[in-house]
Amino acid sequence: MDLVAVAVRFAQDDKAAIEAWLRENKVDRASTEDAVTWQGRQSAFWAVVVAPWVLVQEIVSQQNA
Repeated sequence: MDLVAVAVRFAQDDKAAIEAWLRENKVDRASTEDAVTWQGRQSAFWAVVVAPWVLVQEIVSQQNA
């Protein structure tokens, strides 16, 4: 998903879209397990702040794809 497009929906408080993405596992809250995985593979991220949220998306290089 395009991180900026998702951020716009959060900024617009588009509950229907956000709830659908949550149900479809297209967006999710980061867990401790996610953090451990990301640290293990030294992930890099895109980030957008839409207060009170910080939206992040892992940058997947061609090597890791």
